[in-house]
Amino acid sequence: MNNVLGELSDEIKLDLPYSITEWTHDHVKLFLLRMKLGTTILPLCTRLDGDRLLQLYEMCLSNRESMYQSLKFELNERYHTLLPIADYITFLHNIKAYIPSNAITYPSSFFRFTRCDLM
Repeated sequence: MNNVLGELSDEIKLDLPYSITEWTHDHVKLFLLRMKLGTTILPLCTRLDGDRLLQLYEMCLSNRESMYQSLKFELNERYHTLLPIADYITFLHNIKAYIPSNAITYPSSFFRFTRCDLM
């Protein structure tokens, strides 16, 4: 089973630059279609290239629940489509493979919030 998942993961990466920062609009579309997110996440990202998709991902990391609600609301208002939580989590999980380790920048409020939580 693990071998099958590994092969699937390699197939998904085919034709996509390794780093999301090198992606064009077409790469973003290809990635989302391969993840079977063409009817949910893709309509929200039609004008995004890799850098902008990375910004969206960073926003999702800084406040997962709020971003899920925002994306769900926008998708419903604009396209009359629901955003399943599974699709949102699939997006967050699968995009990690393309994020360079030095690419994530958190807003200062993220660190302030995290510090307070630790105290």
